[in-house]
Amino acid sequence: MKRAISIFLYHFFHVPLYILAKILFRYRAVGSENIPSCGPALLASNHASYLDPPLVGLGIWRRIH
Repeated sequence: MKRAISIFLYHFFHVPLYILAKILFRYRAVGSENIPSCGPALLASNHASYLDPPLVGLGIWRRIH
């Protein structure tokens, strides 16, 4: 039950934040098609601000930890 709630909340916040980032920051994800849909993946970004980690997460539609 906890997992279902966690997945729901993740997507509940992910979609509106993605739309907000598209409007406010003209956000676009480049290269997200290279991330596998399942299995392990390593994401690395060059941090220019504290918004970078959440914005990197918005470009990926699979759940990340």
